[in-house]
Amino acid sequence: MKRIILSRKGFDSSAGGKASPIFSNGNICSIPIPDKVGPFSHRYRDLKYDHLKIEDVFEEVDAVKPKLNLDDYCHFDPQLNQSIGLFGQLGFSQKELDNQGVGAGDIFLFFGWFRNYSIKKRDLHHLFGWLQIDRVLKDPYEIKDFLNQKNINHPHGATELYEKKKVKNNTLYVSKEFIEINNKKTLLKGFGLFKKTHHDLILTDPDPLKTRTKWKMPEKYFSNTKHLFMSKRLNWIDEKNCLIDSNTGPGQELILNSELNPKLIDWVMDLIEKHGDN
Repeated sequence: MKRIILSRKGFDSSAGGKASPIFSNGNICSIPIPDKVGPFSHRYRDLKYDHLKIEDVFEEVDAVKPKLNLDDYCHFDPQLNQSIGLFGQLGFSQKELDNQGVGAGDIFLFFGWFRNYSIKKRDLHHLFGWLQIDRVLKDPYEIKDFLNQKNINHPHGATELYEKKKVKNNTLYVSKEFIEINNKKTLLKGFGLFKKTHHDLILTDPDPLKTRTKWKMPEKYFSNTKHLFMSKRLNWIDEKNCLIDSNTGPGQELILNSELNPKLIDWVMDLIEKHGDN
């Protein structure tokens, strides 16, 4: 695990227009962004989660405009609650992952914009899932064959659409079954969801005057780091106090160097062991 990728996914101000919900009982759910109809499309009403119903998710956030429609189509990605974990990326964001050598053994931590609507809490960046990479599929026909063999519907499998639009770098990341550290398999799942909110999973600085893009990282794991950032979109606000600005440039993928900072691997393992759906 040489790299940890903090990957921003789900509803945002431009796609969806509102925050994903934190329920009063602590449950969380990242709402996938809207999408156009296609051969690999999902409707929101088709999404299945074992800890809540998508109808309840929509009801929780529908007080905030624009209204959501269960019959609309969505870009269901990453997929972290099925028999295998999958995540697709393309274009500029994928090029950045390629340039930084992201590959097998590296791990994605997925985060997004969340809010507790029931008590009108502030906007937060909140982790909601993870995926450790086993395979990286780039050939469009290899992607399609893999998904057909697994009988899985995934938006990045619609290769004819990407070819028609001439979208570059379409890539599918396939999860490991169990987390592996230094080629040793653990008992922790290689992909999954964080289903309950917890302060460990909140990236945003607890200072109420700070915006959600200003992060406070745990000093136990982030102090005295070396060449930590492999993404131009991350920068220190206050390195001594582990305060990070996560909004200093474009992109969705924020890459941390865990090869030079092995404490970060302990951070990830601790999050998954304590809060993951293992």
